[in-house]
Amino acid sequence: MGEELDLRGHINSVINNQIHDKSNVALLFSGGTDSLTCLFSLLESGIRPTLYSFHLEGVIHKDIEISKQVAEFYNLKHKIIVIKKDVEQLQKDVRYLISQFEIFRKTNVQCTYPFLHVLPKVQESFVMTGLCADDLYGTAKSVAIKGAKSKETFDTIRNKTLSNLNSSAYRSIKQLVEDVFQKKFIVPYREESVISYFMNFSWEELNRPKQKQIAVKAYADYFDKQKIYRRNTNLQVGSKIREWHDELLKTELNVNNRKRVDEIYKDIRRELNNGDL
Repeated sequence: MGEELDLRGHINSVINNQIHDKSNVALLFSGGTDSLTCLFSLLESGIRPTLYSFHLEGVIHKDIEISKQVAEFYNLKHKIIVIKKDVEQLQKDVRYLISQFEIFRKTNVQCTYPFLHVLPKVQESFVMTGLCADDLYGTAKSVAIKGAKSKETFDTIRNKTLSNLNSSAYRSIKQLVEDVFQKKFIVPYREESVISYFMNFSWEELNRPKQKQIAVKAYADYFDKQKIYRRNTNLQVGSKIREWHDELLKTELNVNNRKRVDEIYKDIRRELNNGDL
């Protein structure tokens, strides 16, 4: 395809171009394929990041188990942030996210939410993430069904997705990292070089025989060491944040007796626009 670099080479290049202090790097780490590719490239670049993972109080999901295994295997610092199930704080957090970042869509609110609790614990100046990779792979079921039919259709879907800066909550998380916490946000899967590389491939080429096959192939030596590959799960689903936010239906925020939490987010946004909050 005329590309000299594989995915590994492209991510290595992003790291080498953007991280200027190798001793001052944090990695937002789920233990999924995308955060693993970031970790492997950091290690290859001579950087031993501090890993930051989170879970809701009382909810230990698979991400945490894998994250612990990886941190122990590479002898890395691993900070696990427990988000307390405090309904009053949840209401404050949601109001803050919607008002400060002008978001109200369910995925955006729920995917940005945990980082309100993680980022205050981050001491490093460079914060790296595997965010936005799913937009390039087309892991969403609806995208997989349509995108697998033809590369042209897949390209159209991806271009539309990438034109939305808040797809995967990218814009709001970036604002939180850079504007609120004054750190440099490193997002390889939003870099033009990485995006251009992905656009060479059809959905099938990216995801067969395994989901995110090009990552599995590019980092085969690393994946072979631990056998930690797993299929993708949505951040808000695997962490049970979706169910936690449903508790808002029982609070004073649900003034209109809504049945779905995304309707509460929209109510808050409308009230803000009307100057009622």
